[in-house]
Formats: sequence, structure tokens, C-alpha cells
Amino acid sequence: MPSFLGLVLNQSEELSELEQPSEPEQPLPLPPIIPRPPIRRPKAPQLTRDQRRDCQLLHSIGWSYSQIHRQTSYSIRQIGLACTIRATPKKKSGRPPILSQAQVEELVEFVCASSANRRMSFTKLAEVLDFGVKKQAIRSALLREGFHRRLAMRKPPITEKNRQTRLQWALEHINWTMAQWYEILWTDETWITGGRHTRTWVTRRAGEEWDPIV
Repeated sequence: MPSFLGLVLNQSEELSELEQPSEPEQPLPLPPIIPRPPIRRPKAPQLTRDQRRDCQLLHSIGWSYSQIHRQTSYSIRQIGLACTIRATPKKKSGRPPILSQAQVEELVEFVCASSANRRMSFTKLAEVLDFGVKKQAIRSALLREGFHRRLAMRKPPITEKNRQTRLQWALEHINWTMAQWYEILWTDETWITGGRHTRTWVTRRAGEEWDPIV
């Protein structure tokens, strides 16, 4: 039979084991922070001269920016700028176009009139049209209208006779079976390529590469 002292020692050992601090739990890793793209707000339209003068007049008689905003629906930033800068908007810098709108329309009509005109260089166009400008002005005017100098696509010449012959051949073989086509020896090799052998530049818009005039 265990003694009283032995029971006390056993109980003290059990209590000491219970009182020992447990290992701290490892914290869970935080999820990565995904940066959000900045919100782009649409730019407010610029106030006209009369709108700026109205803001300046209301502000001069004691109206606050908030009162002007409630009355006109302009943003606080627009009102602040209108009250601190000149009422007359500053003219935009930059050289005005040399060719008039009528001359630009004549230039575009001339370029699109024929295949030969499409192939004229900017220098040649300036000489033929005789607007009194150089090739840089012709180039800038055509660029604003969406025209660029690009390589002409190679389109083999097909006469009306060849077109009708090809159509007739296609109609005659439209009902052929696969067995009949398997008896034909096909090849895409050729020793001679028709058409030009030099690079030709044309003036055209995007999407006009297969236009017959181009």
C-alpha cells in the first residue's frame, strides 16, 4: 500500500506537468496583398470664357465655391481654376496646318482617283497639285486623314477571259467525288512568278490593301 508521502509526491508531479506552458501556436500566414489599379476618373470638360466669367462674378460678390457649385453644377476644382486664372482661355500652341480644308479634300480626292496617283511620292504630289507647299505639308495632311505609305500587295493580273475560264472550270468540277480528286497530282511550286519584282509603295488607309485601285 503506497504511503501518504508517495501519494503527495505523485500528485505534485502531475500538477507540475499540467502547469508547464504549452508551445505557442504558429500564426497563419497572411494572404498576399494584391494591389488594385488606380481608378481613373474622366477628365471634366474645360469651362468656356462665359462660364469662367460667371464664376468670377459670383465669387466677387461673396459667393463661396460650394454655393457656386450648387448653382452651376461645376466641380469645385473647375470653379477654383476659373476664379484664379484669366477668363479668356489661352490659345493652344502649335503651328496651324498649311493647307486649307478645301485643299486637303482636293488632295485626298486626287490620291484616291487612280492607281497611278496612289503610287506617287509626296514630292511628286506636291509638284503635280502645285499648292505651293513641300512634301512635308502633303505628308502631314495625308497623315491627319489616315493615309500612310505602305508596300503594295502583290495581286496577279486576271483578265476577264481568265476569270470566266476559271469559273467554268469550277462549275464543271463542283460535283466531283473525293476518289476523283485523289487521282489529281497537286503542286504549288512554280519557277516563274508573274508581276513586278521590285517593292512598290502606295498611299492608302488601313484596310485598303486589297482595293482594286491600290
